[in-house]
Amino acid sequence: MTRTERTLLTATLAATAFAVAGRPGPWGPLGYTAAGLLHLAIVMAPRRKLAVLAATVAAVGPASVAVVPLAPLHPLGALALALTIAVSFAPVGAFAFVARGGRSGLEAAALGATGPLRTGLRTTLAWLAIEWAWSAPWLLGRFAFPVVATGSVLADGPVRALAAVVGSTGLSAVVMLVGTGLAWLVTTPHSPRRQLRTTLRWTVAAAVPLLLALPSAAADAAPGETRLASIVPDGSAFRLRLVQHQPTPAQTAAARFSATEQRRLHAPLTASLERHDGRLVIWPEGAWPEPIDPREPAAGPDPRGASLLFGAATVRGGDTFNSVLLASGGRLTIVADKAQPVAFTEAQLTAGQPGRVTSWQGASLAAAVCWDAVFPHLALAAARAGAVVLFYLADDSYDAGGPVGGLHLRQARLRAVESGIPVVLVQATGPSAAIAADGRIVARLPAGTPGHLDLDLPLTTRSTVPRWIGNPSGPASTLATVLLFGVRKRRTRRKGGEA
Repeated sequence: MTRTERTLLTATLAATAFAVAGRPGPWGPLGYTAAGLLHLAIVMAPRRKLAVLAATVAAVGPASVAVVPLAPLHPLGALALALTIAVSFAPVGAFAFVARGGRSGLEAAALGATGPLRTGLRTTLAWLAIEWAWSAPWLLGRFAFPVVATGSVLADGPVRALAAVVGSTGLSAVVMLVGTGLAWLVTTPHSPRRQLRTTLRWTVAAAVPLLLALPSAAADAAPGETRLASIVPDGSAFRLRLVQHQPTPAQTAAARFSATEQRRLHAPLTASLERHDGRLVIWPEGAWPEPIDPREPAAGPDPRGASLLFGAATVRGGDTFNSVLLASGGRLTIVADKAQPVAFTEAQLTAGQPGRVTSWQGASLAAAVCWDAVFPHLALAAARAGAVVLFYLADDSYDAGGPVGGLHLRQARLRAVESGIPVVLVQATGPSAAIAADGRIVARLPAGTPGHLDLDLPLTTRSTVPRWIGNPSGPASTLATVLLFGVRKRRTRRKGGEA
């Protein structure tokens, strides 16, 4: 096998590992392996063009995960976007390959840095920059697609706690830097005891990801179980009822044209309003199939004396919004509008404004819709506005049995850790869950199970660095980072010239 063939094979293995690690399940630790394979592919590339191709091929893995929510709705759009995302990572190979010829101040600071380690550091920096750009709505608008396969693979393990300090971008940096270390371990020159040391290197390379991503399932509630977090001193808590009604796309479509089908669709939702015991009942996104004009007195469902948080389309001023509404005490309040409509499939929707907070029983709550869960700045805006709990309402019925519901849950856990407030995710087909501010699942309804789950969610919040500094992916932060690296590069060149 030629060096070119080995490079492309390694890049293909990296893409496969990224794709598997990014999907729901126990495969998150493969993210470290994928990052290591990416670095190895670029290190092995004999030419710059091949390094560019290797980076593009490896990026197909995270790109395939990023477009999973779009694929069932718009297959051609998802394919085109996945290819665009993959090609956008081509500069990673060029940037890392060029790094072999020189040494920057940052690289020189790494004691004992070898060629593979320098290349890995450059690969990490370029990869994170492109991933960051793709996650920025201020830059790409509706076509902002966070590449969820890199940092989010850590959401199901204890390493997610780092998100309270470094955010999602920091978690991606952890994955990539561990991959750098793994590539360095297996590519440094061998000593005379070659076989023994090679064996030890591969053993360490296999063990480190497992040690860094030990599962924290013991701290999570099992499906159907409620495991509450610690109660705050005053005992304040949100008394909630999470509802999954398990619709099919055919039932939802038929309900728009048939009163009989509409009653059948609403039956499990209506049943959830019985004996509510003063709880806030939460229905998923789009649970009310008809557009609502909030100005009409009888708009929306009849909560039957309960407080009801639900999703529906609203029409205001000639614009259509995907909204979250609160029906309580005879009043209908718009809590939130979807701030980030999905590209290709929701062109008819008007984007809402983030950071809105509504009071219920003296506590401040915020809400967001479906795809909004993958954007950290929306959760941070709600937390900075004073919300003590954040609700995500989603309709994953178009992908029932697929990975979308699990990806939503993974993202909701990261948003809880970053923002430092509890998060409640309610999906039409599940899984639905209540998540503590440290990312632990304290109550969960399994996917594919219609019904409801009652719980008292303690209003325990935590301080986090992302919430303190605001939107970490804003244009000001990006400009500051670019200027920082530019100044450092110029200083390094001056020192080199003086020497």
